[in-house]
Amino acid sequence: MRTFGRLVAGDPLITPRRAALAGIAGPVLFGGGLVVLTALQYGFMLRIGWEPLEDPSGAWPSGLALGPHGWVQDLDFAFSGALLAVFAVGLHRGITGSSKAGPALLFVAGVAMALLAFETDPIDRAGPRTLHGWVHDASFVLFVLALVPALFLL
Repeated sequence: MRTFGRLVAGDPLITPRRAALAGIAGPVLFGGGLVVLTALQYGFMLRIGWEPLEDPSGAWPSGLALGPHGWVQDLDFAFSGALLAVFAVGLHRGITGSSKAGPALLFVAGVAMALLAFETDPIDRAGPRTLHGWVHDASFVLFVLALVPALFLL
């Protein structure tokens, strides 16, 4: 059993190898979840205003969280974001002699992706935006603003 002192003193829980595995598993998990949920909830997505050919990103993929199996999409966002953050920590530890800005921004993108688990508001809503909808939308903006420069810096 690991003690707290060993974790801090040089036996890190997140090694570059574990981080690399997280970097491989994250996109596979996220992509697989999207494919399965889109197939399962295709009719639901059409009913909430998704137009897969005319406006494919209109209600997708966030709208999947509003459907009957939406909890799976919430978990998909949360776990995939956490795995991206773990991957970023491993990159930070594994990169020597170059900028740490790329891994830092990738970590921010991972946290933002995990926060996308706050469910979005429906496209056709009658009332004001919810706190969950605001957090979701702000997290998406943060995700994009962190991920794009991270890709250039890496």
